[in-house]
Amino acid sequence: GLVDASWGGTTIEGWTSRDQLMKVPENKGLLELWDERIRKDPGKAEDRNNPGAAYNGMMGVFGGATVKGIIFHQGFNNALGDSRPKLYTKNLQLMIQEWRHTFNDMHLPFGIIELSAGGQPQTIENYTLRMVDAGCFIREAQLQAYIDLPDMGFVAAYDEQVNWYHPQKKVELGERMARWALGSQYGYDFGWKPALLVSSNIREGEIIIEFDREVITHDGRPIEGIAMAGKDKKFYPAQAEFFVSGKNDKGKDILDRTKLVVSCKKLRKPVAVRYAWARNPLGNLVNAVHHERVIPVPSFRTDKWDWPEAPFAENKDPVFQEHREKIRAMRK
Repeated sequence: GLVDASWGGTTIEGWTSRDQLMKVPENKGLLELWDERIRKDPGKAEDRNNPGAAYNGMMGVFGGATVKGIIFHQGFNNALGDSRPKLYTKNLQLMIQEWRHTFNDMHLPFGIIELSAGGQPQTIENYTLRMVDAGCFIREAQLQAYIDLPDMGFVAAYDEQVNWYHPQKKVELGERMARWALGSQYGYDFGWKPALLVSSNIREGEIIIEFDREVITHDGRPIEGIAMAGKDKKFYPAQAEFFVSGKNDKGKDILDRTKLVVSCKKLRKPVAVRYAWARNPLGNLVNAVHHERVIPVPSFRTDKWDWPEAPFAENKDPVFQEHREKIRAMRK
């Protein structure tokens, strides 16, 4: 059987009980904000994004049931103007652990379909402007949960470009998630793990990116979706080629497809690389194994230049707005 306990337009905090949210000190401001809203309007208590509301009414009620696994697709409402990616990182993992406790199985398989693409597509003309988006950091948090916690699955969705955030290409994403379920839980020989960044090394005028497995472009075209920045944090579209490890006996290059050499003519001293870094990004890298070429390389970055966390306030905080405008200016 299948239990569909979904509700659109919800935040991660709505799917986590208040008891658990209170264990994270950074949630104090959020809970106080919602308590104040409820005091001013009793109807706010029934709001879908009242912290704990969706968990109490739609998840906790199934507590104790025997569940084989969970598929989770969410993110849009945590990627709006009040986005807090660092807090989302903590609360997503908190929610996963709570759901596992709810079903009495701390190793309950949990598959994440990341925030889907939507909005204006990234192009060479609007490339750096489209990089300014909190959604990229929400995707990063979702990938981090997959990396940090045991018994996790992960599906990238940024490449399925659609004109709205509810993915019209649900079959494609469902098939990707099925690879994880069948391969990890039912003994089928299906590859499902995406290639992950393992290291980056700066050398004269370029940066070497290394993955934990071979990658390739799904369309046979040059690698796209790579951006590079100097210490001023201003990104430019960049070029990427596979690393040449030597020559074969016919004098042809031997390509190491676990490594990319990234460069940009506008940067003499690059310090950072980002890939598929937009809400609806360019990007064509996939796993190189033939039957895994439907598995995209997740978006990644080598820098630690975070998105500013929004304040807990009904009115816009001028300091936060100024910080965000500086980030936008760097991308122009």
